[in-house]
Amino acid sequence: MTDNTQPTYEELTAELATLRGLKEELHGNLTKARARVKELEHTVEQQQTELVDVKLNRPVAGLLEGILVGSKYAAQELADHVKFELNEDGLIELRDVDGNPATITEKADGKEITRPVKFEQQDVRRFLCNTGKFDHIIRASGVTGGGAPNTYASSHKTAEPKTETRSTASFGLK
Repeated sequence: MTDNTQPTYEELTAELATLRGLKEELHGNLTKARARVKELEHTVEQQQTELVDVKLNRPVAGLLEGILVGSKYAAQELADHVKFELNEDGLIELRDVDGNPATITEKADGKEITRPVKFEQQDVRRFLCNTGKFDHIIRASGVTGGGAPNTYASSHKTAEPKTETRSTASFGLK
């Protein structure tokens, strides 16, 4: 038995034309899809930038404004040593330039514990003060009064009351 079901030249030409039409249609769809992907990538990039601004940059700037003198320029100096980043949970963390979490040591229950710095003005201020590198850009705490912590150097001496001494020398006046 022989198979005489071979397509004719006209049938093959028609099938080829159909395939070429499908190819052009698929190519058009692919071009549209690529354009849409670029558009979406641009939108995602804009939203990511906005998210970082809202969740990181603005809160950090607000926090540093209360801690640093001339926060805009001081923050640039600070950026050479530490950085603020969003973690996987979307929370702000203070890290050193190597990417390690910044830590502070405090006493609790008679023991010294080391813990990561919280994104709170008091913790960040304590960390910056403890390093000693940023004393020239840290704003005074503003706490005053009898119960306020001593913020001046320990070598500061209180002024002794002046006693008036009169000269006994006579200048010819009586």
